[in-house]
Amino acid sequence: MKYPIVPNNKQKPGYLPSRDVDIGEFGVVIGWGMEIETGQLSEKLKGVSVYLTNSTECQKFVGAYLYDTQICGLSNDGSGFCS
Repeated sequence: MKYPIVPNNKQKPGYLPSRDVDIGEFGVVIGWGMEIETGQLSEKLKGVSVYLTNSTECQKFVGAYLYDTQICGLSNDGSGFCS
């Protein structure tokens, strides 16, 4: 980065898990992902609570082949992520 980020009331560090997480555990995902409805990247930062799932279950959601090395999460309202 060109300039360091100084934490304040509008920006804070994100924390990564200190251990492996298991399928079925809940977490929060934040980012500018592609919106299914439009096929475009979101212009707004979004967040969603998800439970981690395996690639087979996630393939049903995204309708595309996923590798076993990808991590996926789904929410109860039908949103989710794959990376």
